[in-house]
Amino acid sequence: MFEAARFGDEISHTGALGGFLIGAVLGIALIATVAIATFTCGFGVALLAGLAAGVGGSLLTAAGEAIGSMFSSPSGTILTASPNVYINNRKAAHVEKSIGACEKHPGPIRIAEGSTNVFINSVAAARKGDKLTCGATISSGSNNVFIGGGRYRYLPVDDEIPGWLRTTVDVLMAVAGAAGGIA
Repeated sequence: MFEAARFGDEISHTGALGGFLIGAVLGIALIATVAIATFTCGFGVALLAGLAAGVGGSLLTAAGEAIGSMFSSPSGTILTASPNVYINNRKAAHVEKSIGACEKHPGPIRIAEGSTNVFINSVAAARKGDKLTCGATISSGSNNVFIGGGRYRYLPVDDEIPGWLRTTVDVLMAVAGAAGGIA
């Protein structure tokens, strides 16, 4: 059972992006250092060291993202909710129709996830832990009203780390390895 989400409840983002960027910088530095250090070695040693550095760089990026995901910070609140259903004298939040204000993203951010079998005004009820379309998570809710059911994603949710950034880091790691080998 999950705490029911309501008008004014807090939403938050994790530190996954910051952790990813720190891991990416460390990973790129590792790859470049190994590429430069093994340039004078034989081809076999350089190849093995390069492969190990590539794996290590990817692991640093993934570890940074995982560590960053463990921490979250408030980024806004739920601004709109049901016009006629109340939980603890506050309007009940529901999927697709309730909007959140996120300081990290412009425009209307809708609640994307909710209960699979509890509905408010014919749409899924939102709970603490459900996501919004910007990737934020509802981080507070009613302390005495709980909504059951599974979690279903009714709208697409953005990843906290954009796909273009992941691709850019992959390219930079390849460039760091190649540049180190040329040096």
